[in-house]
Amino acid sequence: REMADTHGIACTYAALILHDEGSDKSEANMIKILKAAKIDVPAMWTKLYAKALGSADMGELIDSCSNVQAGGGGGGGGGG
Repeated sequence: REMADTHGIACTYAALILHDEGSDKSEANMIKILKAAKIDVPAMWTKLYAKALGSADMGELIDSCSNVQAGGGGGGGGGG
C-alpha cells in the first residue's frame, strides 16, 4: 500500500507542476516530469491521473481545498 500512496503522490505533484507551467496534464507530460525526477511509476497511474485531471480546472481544485473552513471547537474541559 505504501508504494501505491507514493505513486499517487508523485502523479499529483507532476500534475501540479504541469498546471504551474501552464502545460497540458497529459500522460506523456506526466511521464516526462516523473522520469526527470527519476521516479518510476507504473503506466496505470499516469493514465489514471491524466484521465482524471486532464480536463480538470486545477486552479479551482486548489482553491476548493484551500478554502476549507475549520470545524467548530468542542466544549471546554471541565474543572476538577
